[in-house]
Amino acid sequence: MKMPVSSSWRQTIARAVMAAAIAGVLDILAAIATSWLKGVAPLRLLQAVASGLLGSDAYAGGPATGGLGLGLHFLIMLIFALFFFLAVAKWRLLQRRSTGAALLYSVAIYLLMQYVVLPLSAFPHPVAATVTAITIGLVTHLLCVGVPFAVVARWRKRHDLDAVAAQVHALKAGYDSHAAT
Repeated sequence: MKMPVSSSWRQTIARAVMAAAIAGVLDILAAIATSWLKGVAPLRLLQAVASGLLGSDAYAGGPATGGLGLGLHFLIMLIFALFFFLAVAKWRLLQRRSTGAALLYSVAIYLLMQYVVLPLSAFPHPVAATVTAITIGLVTHLLCVGVPFAVVARWRKRHDLDAVAAQVHALKAGYDSHAAT
């Protein structure tokens, strides 16, 4: 028996997926940029993400473990986004204060990942706890996770998401026509 899925449920899931995609891209690009400034190649960074699951063996896996790391990054971001957007859909207080809630949530995500998940995972390196590392991590999460979650949470109506999809389609059509010339 197929259960009907309400429009508001679909919109909540759509918001979570969109926020996870935007935040996931911004967060991984920020991580790649800050790691590159330290001399760490993007593949090595992605392998470090995979090392949370595979331990030191992740570094011997080449591009495959880099791809696994990227996939894990987006999966984790999607889980955090689903949790946030389901909470926003359920509690009116979070709906009224979605911007502040998203920013605080991004800080909570950073702290949870750095000081609970990483130490309990197979990640083979000590977690950096310098003032600089914490500041960069918090600012990155506020801007790359909190802001996208806040913006997407403020999209109240279905037509808002449809307008975004139409803009993406128009940009793609413009790119396709430019590439054809």
